[in-house]
Formats: sequence, C-alpha cells, structure tokens
Amino acid sequence: MVESKSCIFVCNAEDGYLDDSFNFESSMRLIPLESQNLILRKRLPKLQRMALVNRLLQIYGCSKISGLKSGQLKFTRGQFGKPKLEGNGNIEFSMSNGEQSCVMVTQQTEVGIDIASTMDCERWDEGYLHTFQDVFTDEELAALKASSSHRDELFTLYWSMKESYTKLIGTGLNTNIKAIDIGVISTPLSEHETMTTARSINGKPVIFSSRWINNHEIVTTCTFLKSSLPVASGLYELIAVSTCDLVGYLSE
Repeated sequence: MVESKSCIFVCNAEDGYLDDSFNFESSMRLIPLESQNLILRKRLPKLQRMALVNRLLQIYGCSKISGLKSGQLKFTRGQFGKPKLEGNGNIEFSMSNGEQSCVMVTQQTEVGIDIASTMDCERWDEGYLHTFQDVFTDEELAALKASSSHRDELFTLYWSMKESYTKLIGTGLNTNIKAIDIGVISTPLSEHETMTTARSINGKPVIFSSRWINNHEIVTTCTFLKSSLPVASGLYELIAVSTCDLVGYLSE
C-alpha cells in the first residue's frame, strides 16, 4: 500500500513487454472479459497495448492506494464514461493515454489528468495553429504564434492543461474547450520544472500542475483549488512502474 494518496503513476506501454504475444495474452486474462473485448476491437496493436496498460494501471493504482486486492475493487462510470472507484469515497483518480506512456493520478478529492506529446505537432504541417481556432482563445493563439522557437512545447502544455480540466469535470472533450481559458503562458516548461498555474475556470478556482515525464510528453493534473491539498505546491509522488511489474503485482 502506498502511504501518500496523492500520486502520479506512470507506465511506459511501449517498453516491449506486451510485444510478446504470450505476455499480451497472459496480461489480458487479468482483466474482465468485457474489457478484453473492448481492447481487441482496436485496430492497431499499439492501441491495444495502450488500452491494456490503462486498464492494468487503473487496477494497480487503486489497489496500491486503497490497500484492497484487485479482486475486491469495483468500478463505476460517470455520465461521460469517467471511471470511479466504488465504495471508497476518499479516493479519486483519473487516467490518460499518451503517445508512449499511460498515466494515472490519485488523491482524496476530485482530480483530472492529461498527457500530451510534442510528437503530435510534428505530424502536422507548419501552419497547424489555424485549425485550432475553436480550441484556443485569441490571447492563447497570440501567445502560441509568438513562441516560434518553442511553439510545439507550448502547444503541448496548453493542450494538456485544457484536457486535464475536462477530465476533472468528467466531460472529456464533450465540452467547450475554448471556454477553458488558460490565458498567456509566455515561457515553455523547463525540463526539470513542476509548473503550478492557478486560474478561475467557469467561476471556480482551479490549479494546474505540469511536468515533463520524458523528452516529448507533458503530464498535467487539474484540481479545484483548496489550500489543504498537496497539489497546491505541485507535490505529487511520482511513481514509475513497468508493464512487467504491473502484471506481476496483479498476478499475485
């Protein structure tokens, strides 16, 4: 059991473990049949691996935080599909899949997390910003256009912040992304920095906590601002776990 309930779990879904067909099949047996079927509907093997790691990490993280064995955990889903641990009102969590990593945040109050990668920007043409006018405010677009030397990094930060808020309120992208007004961020997130940003979104104060977890993926958490929360100082315990360790723990 993890002592702190304010944690970010990180698993590299592309660490090679699930490339082996035997490991993949063995890992699939650790999750419910319904979840297995949803994973197998995904067309690409990479997406199947990520979806499987997401499900394994969800069970692993909730077990570690609650002290319950995986078979004792029960999950429900909100209106827009956000998973919730049933019967443990003091544990909230959120999940996100990235280009390479799957992440999970846990704490004792509502929380959202998103992981975003600069590799997405590299796939788009040079003038990609014009396609996001319905996502960013004029002020945000101006900041992005002015950041030519680090535009992809700043775009990735903005995106992870906006989507982490949608995970917090439980809507996902079924909301007005442009109304999540982050405002101007003039400098990119540095390599070893944890950036905390306080904003008022839809009349409620929230705080974002952002950091790089590798050379192309940024993780941002978002929670409603309360002075008693560790996130007010960006203090989440970061826990890296391999796919092999996930499977080993859940197989016990």
